[in-house]
Amino acid sequence: MPTALAASALTPLVGWAIAVALITRLASLDPPNAPVLVSLNSSALYLGVAAAGGTGSLAITLFGDRWFLLVGAGLMTVATAVATITTRTPRAASEGAHQGPPQLKRALP
Repeated sequence: MPTALAASALTPLVGWAIAVALITRLASLDPPNAPVLVSLNSSALYLGVAAAGGTGSLAITLFGDRWFLLVGAGLMTVATAVATITTRTPRAASEGAHQGPPQLKRALP
């Protein structure tokens, strides 16, 4: 019980600290499109939170309450691998190793 209480107290603090840094990073990547990037990020986070309940329920149903944590560990490993594969290093970005989609020019009013 004390461990669960400590985790319940620390999780929101860590989560909010990461969220602020992530939004700042997204805004610095493409300042003119920062509102769109932050909106897409928020949508993805809400989708992940919504999917987590169903996935956890399915894991408990299939594996029982003793082994469902392994499913969470497996999904976390997959998410880490996807993030590692899809994240550019600053050096690779500056060398032009990966060119993003062409930017659309905005018409001024």
